[in-house]
Amino acid sequence: METKQFKAHTRQIARDLRDKLLPQLRVKWSEAICVKLASLEQVRQAKTIALFRPIHKEPDIEPLFRLLWTQGKRLVAPKVISASEMKMFAIQNLKDDFVMGTLGIMEPKANCPEIPASELDLVVLPGVAFDTRGNRLGWGKGYYDRYLNCEGCNAYKVGVAYLFQVLDQLPTEAHDIRLDALVTPDRVLTFDSTDRIGYTATVS
Repeated sequence: METKQFKAHTRQIARDLRDKLLPQLRVKWSEAICVKLASLEQVRQAKTIALFRPIHKEPDIEPLFRLLWTQGKRLVAPKVISASEMKMFAIQNLKDDFVMGTLGIMEPKANCPEIPASELDLVVLPGVAFDTRGNRLGWGKGYYDRYLNCEGCNAYKVGVAYLFQVLDQLPTEAHDIRLDALVTPDRVLTFDSTDRIGYTATVS
């Protein structure tokens, strides 16, 4: 099976499993993910953090917005600008700075200031599936891949996933970005940035 076909097949299976996720289990796993994310040293040290607004039963990291806001972090969120481009914008008011976007995702309002990728310290990423080598499979639009591959972006990249979203190995292409860490309800995987095969896992 070709890479693109395998990706499409994996997306469908992962989406089907996620759609069947019981609400109470999503709450339990999301809470565990948030606790582990908040305790990461890289999160504690970061000044500017990009978070996403969850859709389609993605891990609910909404509590992190409030927690990190109270810690004085500068929070930013993604906004789709065109069919091929995404940018990040600063959130200045958690209650009033979001509006429904064209893809059905809550996005920063037009008056939110754009934040260049070079100013991001850490980015939390959603995904359809991940593997134990730091690879991520998104929705297929490539927004995060293009954005995080841009010149000057050195942000620490953290994926969040349910247990069933983590596979042994995903097919990859040259443009696919690689994570620095992956947080699941039961563990944190950190990846050697110089080695796509090696990884270290810390169970917490």
